[in-house]
Amino acid sequence: MFFPKSIFFSIPLVILRMENEDDRRFVTELYQKYKLNMYYAARRIVKDSHIAEDLV
Repeated sequence: MFFPKSIFFSIPLVILRMENEDDRRFVTELYQKYKLNMYYAARRIVKDSHIAEDLV
């Protein structure tokens, strides 16, 4: 199965730009924990790995 490298190594910019450190930490933890589940769900829906990665 194909796993995009960027989904393993990156934190989305929208999370990094959050001003509140506690919120940023909380959302980062959620993202790290569920990013693969979100990717797989998006890929099943759109049937394209690149678009799924962008959605996540």
